[in-house]
Amino acid sequence: MPFDDGLDDVPADRRLEYGQVRAGMLDGDVLLFRGTIFLSKVIEKVSHGQYSHSAILADWGPRKMILQAELTGGVQAVPASVAIGTYQGRVDWYRIRPEVRARLDVAAILAEAKADLGLTYATSDLLRAAAYNIFNAPLPRDCVDAKALFCSEYVARCFRSAGVKFQPSDVGTSPSQIAASDALEFMGVILHDPSIVPDRRAEVVAPGSP
Repeated sequence: MPFDDGLDDVPADRRLEYGQVRAGMLDGDVLLFRGTIFLSKVIEKVSHGQYSHSAILADWGPRKMILQAELTGGVQAVPASVAIGTYQGRVDWYRIRPEVRARLDVAAILAEAKADLGLTYATSDLLRAAAYNIFNAPLPRDCVDAKALFCSEYVARCFRSAGVKFQPSDVGTSPSQIAASDALEFMGVILHDPSIVPDRRAEVVAPGSP
């Protein structure tokens, strides 16, 4: 059974098969995640939103990749089919609006995203963001040479390099605030079955997918 948590309010035409929409998922588009594990729920609650993780889509040769800052691996590139197919939760695709893409330097987004690969996960910045959301504590200024980044901070940093600011501070940007940006539009939920481990060498989220 595909993961269906929270799909009651999602119209049938927004419930998407990866194989059918993959070609339309473009460089710089964003995936937003609603996890089922405890940490995901904490992030959603503290950030007053529905999402706990965010990532940027990018084409690398024949593969569709996601660029993300992950707690266990830092800033990394992962095949999109694998990231979606194994995720324990809901995966939503947000497209850069066509009128925004027409004037946006998407290459600058990807250049920053690739330049940051290998940085560690910014647990300290995540705690600062939590303190800001809970206690209205001050946030640090955006830095030029980051040493570590957490997921939505990373996405915000990459978009800021192309002139799109989701919030005044990268550190203060949550995944749900990215979803609310006028630069993006919700396309749908990518259906998947996390109980089936996808083939890492194939562009499908599970065996038998289109």
